[in-house]
Amino acid sequence: MEEAKKHEQLADQVIEKIGRPLDKWAVAAVLESIGVRDADALRDFDRADVFALAEDIYARCQAREWKSVGEKRPRELVLRERLGRFFKFYIQGLFFALPMAGQIFAVLFLGYSLWASLQFSEREGTIVAMGIILSLVVTGGFVQAIGRKGLFYLEQGSYVLAKEVCLRFIKAGTLVVIEVGLGLYLANLIWPFFGRTTLVIALMYYFLLSELWLSLAVLYALRERIATLLLTLLGALAVYLTMKLTPWGIFAAHGTGLTIADV
Repeated sequence: MEEAKKHEQLADQVIEKIGRPLDKWAVAAVLESIGVRDADALRDFDRADVFALAEDIYARCQAREWKSVGEKRPRELVLRERLGRFFKFYIQGLFFALPMAGQIFAVLFLGYSLWASLQFSEREGTIVAMGIILSLVVTGGFVQAIGRKGLFYLEQGSYVLAKEVCLRFIKAGTLVVIEVGLGLYLANLIWPFFGRTTLVIALMYYFLLSELWLSLAVLYALRERIATLLLTLLGALAVYLTMKLTPWGIFAAHGTGLTIADV
């Protein structure tokens, strides 16, 4: 009974601060903000860590009755405010597109980017496209989660929780990337739909680009647009120098550039 009472009191504090919580992560952010640590969760509430405690508190909050409150109609914006918001978000969108624009300019001026080359044959371009598409499909959900959750907690000032959430999604995303890659490789051994060399090259692009997308998602959450641009341009420069100074070939050059960008 005493333990349940303490849980209910903690739920009261959460509701007092943020109202009805959206999910357990929001509860965890509040618990962190009021000073609850993993050690406190284990000692005082018999839960393994803050996240386990947040699950319990979130369930208690959801079990309570909530009165629906009619939403107030938002004030209509005047033309000047609309234009101001338009240009604000338009400029933010331009900054968001800077890394991709940087890769386009790298191809035009250097002949290479982190994953493209003007010298690609149809076969080489197809191999690379396979890796790119697969990386985007597999990591898409994790990238969205990192960007949304990481940014949410950073805006609340919950930096430790933001770091923890991003690391968890990166680990989970990397695990899924490896599992899918191994699954495709093993399937190709049983039903050889691609040549082994072709598949290995495609999987190299797939894995390195997947890790790049996960890393860039963290930079997005941190709003480090310029750092994202510089990181991707550094990788493209590494590809260019590898092609000019070594006899390794485009696939090895891209592998070098992507590895540098990932690290």
